[in-house]
Amino acid sequence: MSGPWRQNTILVKRGNRALENFKSFITEEEDKDEPYQIVCFYHTGDSSRDVLKDDHLGMMDTMNKAAKSSGIKIYYVDYNGVFLSNKNGKVYINYFPIDDKTGEYIPPSSKGDKIEYAEPLEIDKENTLFLYRDLPNDRRHWIDMLKTLEHRNHFLLNPFECYEICGSKYLTDVYLRDAGLRTPKTVRITHSEDSERAFKELKSDFPVILKLSQGTQTGIGVVKIDNMRTLHTTVQMMMMLDKKIPLLVQEFVELEYDIRVMVLHDEIIAVMKRNVIESSSDFRSNVSLGAEPEQMELTEIEKEASIKASKAVGGILTGVDLIPSKDREKEPPYVLEVNSNPGLTGIEKTNPGITAEVFTYFKNRDNWTLDKSTET
Repeated sequence: MSGPWRQNTILVKRGNRALENFKSFITEEEDKDEPYQIVCFYHTGDSSRDVLKDDHLGMMDTMNKAAKSSGIKIYYVDYNGVFLSNKNGKVYINYFPIDDKTGEYIPPSSKGDKIEYAEPLEIDKENTLFLYRDLPNDRRHWIDMLKTLEHRNHFLLNPFECYEICGSKYLTDVYLRDAGLRTPKTVRITHSEDSERAFKELKSDFPVILKLSQGTQTGIGVVKIDNMRTLHTTVQMMMMLDKKIPLLVQEFVELEYDIRVMVLHDEIIAVMKRNVIESSSDFRSNVSLGAEPEQMELTEIEKEASIKASKAVGGILTGVDLIPSKDREKEPPYVLEVNSNPGLTGIEKTNPGITAEVFTYFKNRDNWTLDKSTET
C-alpha cells in the first residue's frame, strides 16, 4: 500500500495540520490520479431505524462535499426499480430519480402513466466505483445485481464476501476468533427453548447481551438481560414473532466508551471515541443514537488488533469497533464487530476531510484492488 496513509495516521494526533501535509503528499502522486465516478446504492423504503433523525441526507451531504473537493462525480441509486441494460456495447444503470429534499426515490405513478426514470447512467469497470448500503437480506434480486457487477470485474467497496461476513455478527465472531483476536464470548440461540442451553455454553454470568445476528447501524436488536427468566421469555417472544430470527447471546463487557477505527487496506486512517449514551437504561454508544464522538489515540496493541480484524474479514475500507481493555498498553481490546459499510458522518466530525481523502485515494487505480495482505 502506498505511503500517504501512513502520513494520514498523524491526522488523529495533530488535527488539521496533518491534513495539509497529506494534501501536499498527494500532489506528488498526481501523475497516477484519474477522475472517476461513484455509484452509491442505498434504500430508504422499509427499514426500521432507531435513530434521532434520518441519516440519508446527512450521508449525502458529507459525500457530496467530499466528492466536490476531490473532483469526482457521485450518483445515488435506490435499489427499488434499478436494473442494468446494454446498448451498443455499453452498460447502463436505470433507476428512479432521487428527491434532493428528502433523499428518497420518486416512485412511479399508480395511475398507469409512463414510468419516469432518471437519465440512464453509463458505467464502466475502469471508471466506476460502487458503494452499497442498506441492503436487506431478503431482496435476492438486489443482491444478484451487485454480485453480477462484481463477477464482471466492477469494483465494489467492499468485496461482497466481506459484506456477507460482516452482515452476520456470528460469522464475524468466527472469523475474528479464528484470526486469534479477542472477542466477547458468543453463542447462537437456535430455537425458542434454547436459552438455557446457550447460556450454559456461554459460561458467563448475568447480565448478558441478547442481540440479532444481522448487523444494524443503530444498535437495534441489542438488549441487556439480567436473569434467566427474562432471557427465556424474551427469546420466546421474539421467536413467536419470527421463528427464523437469528439470535445470539453474548458476554456483557462493561464499558464507558468504545472506539471506531477506520482501516483502509492495511492502514489506520481515522479513530473515533464514542461515549456511552448518558442514560440510566442504555449502554449503547452508536453515534446515530446521539453518542458524542471524540478524537483519541490508539495504543500499539489496539492498532494491531484493528488492522488484523479488517484483514480477517477481507475488507478494503472498514470500521472496526473495539472495547478497550483496562490496561490498554498491555492487554488486547475486545473486537466487537467489523462494519463493511461504516458510516462517514460521525467519523467526519472528529476527522474533518477524511471522506474526501478516501475518495482521492481511489483516484489511483492501483488502489482498486483487494490488498494481497488480506489474503489467507
